[in-house]
Amino acid sequence: MKHFIHSCILFLTVSALAAEPELIRIQTTFKSTSALEPWGAAAEVQKAPGFVFNSSYALTFVEKGQARTAFAQIRNGRFPMDVTRLDGELRLAIVKLVRPDSNADKANPILTESLGSAGALPLVLNLTALPIKTPLRAAGDHPTHTVFYEGTGSARTPAGNAWMPTVRFSGFQKQIKPGDFLLNDGGIVGVIAGFDESTNTGYAIPAAIIEQFLSSQVFDTQRNSVALQNQAGPEPIPSRVPPTIVRSSGLGGATASEPAYLRYMGLVTERPAFLVTRTAVQRTEERAVMQGDVILSTPGGRPSSDGKIKDEYYGDLPLPLAIVLKNGRFTDENAVSIQVLRDRVERMIRLPVRNASEDLSVVPEKLFHSSYLITGGLVLLELTGERVRAMDDSTGRFRYLRSRYWGGDNMIGERIIFVDRVLPVKQNEGQRPQRAVLTSVNGIGVRNLLHAHSIIREARRKGEDVVFTFDGNEIAVFSAAALAQADEQVRNSYGIPFLYGESLE
Repeated sequence: MKHFIHSCILFLTVSALAAEPELIRIQTTFKSTSALEPWGAAAEVQKAPGFVFNSSYALTFVEKGQARTAFAQIRNGRFPMDVTRLDGELRLAIVKLVRPDSNADKANPILTESLGSAGALPLVLNLTALPIKTPLRAAGDHPTHTVFYEGTGSARTPAGNAWMPTVRFSGFQKQIKPGDFLLNDGGIVGVIAGFDESTNTGYAIPAAIIEQFLSSQVFDTQRNSVALQNQAGPEPIPSRVPPTIVRSSGLGGATASEPAYLRYMGLVTERPAFLVTRTAVQRTEERAVMQGDVILSTPGGRPSSDGKIKDEYYGDLPLPLAIVLKNGRFTDENAVSIQVLRDRVERMIRLPVRNASEDLSVVPEKLFHSSYLITGGLVLLELTGERVRAMDDSTGRFRYLRSRYWGGDNMIGERIIFVDRVLPVKQNEGQRPQRAVLTSVNGIGVRNLLHAHSIIREARRKGEDVVFTFDGNEIAVFSAAALAQADEQVRNSYGIPFLYGESLE
C-alpha cells in the first residue's frame, strides 16, 4: 500500500462535465512512495473535479497528499493557482486562480473570462428531504453517472484519524472516484470520499460538513506550523499537519448489554450501555473518562442496543461520533457532559473534545509527511496503520502494537519507532535488529523519530558512540565515524541520496 507526500503541479482544463458547467477538471501530479520505502519516489496522477464559485475559487478534494501550487489551463491562457485552504483530515481544499502576469496584483486577479457563478456553493443541507433511492449524479473526470441515495452513516475520515458522518449511495459504474461530486438538482449533496466496486456502494462527505469547512477561518496554509499544546510542559510542540474542523471524543468501545455484566457493574435497570475500552488522553491529563467506564447517557440520549445515538441530522451514529456533532456539523465546544457508571456509582462528567490529528495518536492511520531515518544501514520508521498492513507480520506483533497503542495513555507526537530492515554494509556486520522496536538512543528514551534523530545528530557532532537499544534489550553500537562511513556506503550501494524524510528537517 502506498503513502503519498508532496504534490508538484496541478493542471486544469475547463470543460463542461455532462451539463455541469461550473465543474473544472483538475489533474494533480504527486510524488508517490511506498509505505515501507518512503525514500523512493515516482510520479502519480490524481484526477478530480473542482466546483467553481466566486469566479476565482474552486472547491476540490486532495486524496493522496498535500497541494501547495497549481496551474490552470483555460483555453488560451495558463493561470497559476494557490491552495488557500486545506483540511488535514477531510482533505478538502480551496484553490484560487491568480493572474499569469508576474507583475500583476495577485490579491486581485484578473481573468480573461468568468468561471462559474459569482456566489457561494449551492449546497444541499436538508438530507431528510431526500427519500431513499433518490437518483443523484456523480460528476467527476468522466461522464456524469446516476447513483442512488442510501441514507446516512459514518466512516473514517480520508486521513483516517477520526470518524465523520457520511452520505451513503449505491451505483453500478466503475469510474466513480474519491473527489467526485454528488449532485442533486444543481446542488452539492457531498464530495465522494470512497467507493467500493465489489459492493457498488460508496460514501461522501456531507454538504453540511463542507459548509463548515468553507466558513472556517482556521485554515491558513501559509503558516509554517500549527502549535499544539503539550500538557507536559509550557512550550507548544510544532506540527506540520494542516489543521482540521474534524473533532474527536477520543473514545473507543462497544455495547454492554449482557444483564449479568450490567448488574455486576452496578446498573439497576437492565438497559444497554456503552463500555469504554479505549481513551485518547495525555499522561498528565486528569482522566475524565477511563477504560472500563460505562456510558449511560449523552446529550443526544441513551445508547441503543448496538451502541449508537440518534442524531437529529444523520440518524443513528456510533456514540463516539454522535457526541461531537451539533446541527449536522462538528461542535465547537471543548467538552461535552455525559453520564457514566464507574465503581458502581453513577456520575456526570465533562468529556474533553479535541481537534482530530495524527499528533494525538501513538499509532496514527497514516502520516501526512513522510517519516524515515536511515542510519548505520538501519531503516527506522514510525509505526502507522498503513505500515502495519504493508508488513509481512506473521506473528501479529505489530498488529497487536497498533491495537494496544492506537489510542490511550500518550503524549502529543509520541510514536513507536521500529527497524523495518537492515541494509547490509560493512559497518553493521553482525547487527541485525530487523523488525525490532527502538526504545532508546544513548540511554535516552525516544519519543518519536525526530527526537531520535536529534540525539543521534548531537552524538555524531560530538564524536561520541551511538548506542541503539531495542525491545528485549538487544543493542546495536556504532562509533560516530562508523555511522558516517555507513551512510556514505548506503548512498553509493543502494542509491538512496536522502537518508531521512523531510519531517525530520
